Amino acid sequence: MNVENSESTDSRRSTWIPLALGLLAAAAVTALLLAQRSGNQELTREALEQARSRWREQGPKNYSLGVRVSGIQQGDHRIVVVGREVTEMTTGGAPVRESARHFWSVDGMFEFLDEELRQAERATGSDIILQAAFDEDLGYPRRFLRHVVGQTRDIEWGVYSFEPSR
Repeated sequence: MNVENSESTDSRRSTWIPLALGLLAAAAVTALLLAQRSGNQELTREALEQARSRWREQGPKNYSLGVRVSGIQQGDHRIVVVGREVTEMTTGGAPVRESARHFWSVDGMFEFLDEELRQAERATGSDIILQAAFDEDLGYPRRFLRHVVGQTRDIEWGVYSFEPSR
């Protein structure tokens, strides 16, 4: 074995180990900072199903809500739901076409979060941080954050008003 070649391999290895540890530490710090900023917890299948169950048992069929979205998509949405179906929706005061409304009912938000979990489970080679907060009484999603480490593809939304109606 060539001593010079062995030293070169050792040198590369000693460079990569601290770099890998540094990247892991940066990902952990990013996750903690995001959680502190948003008040969210890690989105897990269990948390999602518990919240969905509370919503099914106690959530109203008619309600209105306001949702603020930031990140790669932005907007301030007002949504009216009757019989658990979106009947009216505006973004920034402008009407939203009917085909784009589905995911903005609470049931649609649960479908969206479920799909985010599926995509994160299938993703390879990237660190995806999913966080959410749910209403303690009714179970509806109050906040959501998706952060892909090292990319600028974040999306965050929060329900700023929720009003049950008859």
